[in-house]
Amino acid sequence: MEMTIRPMLPSERKYTYAQSQQIMGQTGSIGRLRGDFGSGGEEFFTSWDDHSERLKTQEFKDELDAVINALRSDEQYGGMLASRGKMSAYCHQNPESGFDGSYTREYGFRVDTDNHSYLFRLNPSKGDYNLYCFCYRRDWLDSHIQNAAKGIRFIDPHYKERFRIADGDRVRIFGKDGENRDRTARYIDDYHVELSSGSVSNLFHICEFAERLEASGGTVIPLRSSLPEQCYSLLDSTGEVIILQKGVEGYSTTDIPVTDRTSARQMVDHYNEKLGVTKAQEAAMKAGSMFGWDVPAADPCRYTIEGIPFPVKGNKHDALSQSYDSMEIFGQPVMYFLGRIERSTVPEGMYMYEIRHSDNAEHLPVQLGKSILVNHYGTIISSKPIDLPPDGLREIAYEDWGFTDEGITNLAEYAKKYPPTGEQPNKNRKNDAR
Repeated sequence: MEMTIRPMLPSERKYTYAQSQQIMGQTGSIGRLRGDFGSGGEEFFTSWDDHSERLKTQEFKDELDAVINALRSDEQYGGMLASRGKMSAYCHQNPESGFDGSYTREYGFRVDTDNHSYLFRLNPSKGDYNLYCFCYRRDWLDSHIQNAAKGIRFIDPHYKERFRIADGDRVRIFGKDGENRDRTARYIDDYHVELSSGSVSNLFHICEFAERLEASGGTVIPLRSSLPEQCYSLLDSTGEVIILQKGVEGYSTTDIPVTDRTSARQMVDHYNEKLGVTKAQEAAMKAGSMFGWDVPAADPCRYTIEGIPFPVKGNKHDALSQSYDSMEIFGQPVMYFLGRIERSTVPEGMYMYEIRHSDNAEHLPVQLGKSILVNHYGTIISSKPIDLPPDGLREIAYEDWGFTDEGITNLAEYAKKYPPTGEQPNKNRKNDAR
């Protein structure tokens, strides 16, 4: 028998815990082996739970015995299951396998044979079960993980995507009465999601869930695992140090004294570093607290490591195929895209402009023009021309712009609500931005 062993990937760790019948069926879950090394650390006690009698063939049973025996006695596998002490040494020799479990530090390893995968979750602490081994059909498990990597869509009743989250992330559902409940979302397929709390889970078609939510007057927002539970930031209008909480609108004030924005920024960076919060996470938390947690800007992957909105490098995009955020600038409702748009794809009668951000740590919008090469903040599409001064760059003050909650995400919807007027630019100002 040939087998390989490696630390588990983060996307695989969730499969070392109890799953619903639906997910166990899709992943080819055969069963779970649980074991410990006894009070002395040298014994080996195990128990087995069946998940699928049909998949528990004699070939699998013989192979499972061979895998466990090899991990206990074959030196080439480091004695991972030889004793509690050797398990502890093996885990600490592979620090990349560690992760925060439900209540303690745990370690994950994946063993693959030709037909099966064995996912081990190890806890080398006395007094606890020291190992859980979840056994799968390898091809079924890999297929499910690959599909789940696409994420889980949450849509409105008309199939318009509102947001997408990673498999295993949580959502917060708000009822009409204002009460909220958090649920873990698991990928089933492109059109079904499982929402669970504790041992109770419910399976929904994504459109059915959207229709039920609308009928009940409720809303749902993502609670991305890529966001911290809270972080520090600066209040743009005053430079005060504030606290942002994931999933909560607005901010909490602090009594931290500040003398100027520069020192306040340094203080925020220091506090966030101690919390393990990156600048990209802070930027996403700030966007979520201001504009809603379901907007694209509330996702850390939309920012560079410096917390700057991150356009797709070296690539311009088709205006009609992009998802936009609603913005108002100089009193005009517009569509905002954080990358660059190919000007020739902008529909006739609409106007395209680009925004420059500041050089300081806040990276706020400071100028609007036809084309921005340095400090590009994003692109806007407008149904009406925006007047520009003779030099082609219009200064943007803090009160001149802001994201809105209109929920329009594409140019077709925008054009319906704000039809192009055919209005001509102010002839005294430079404005041919089409």
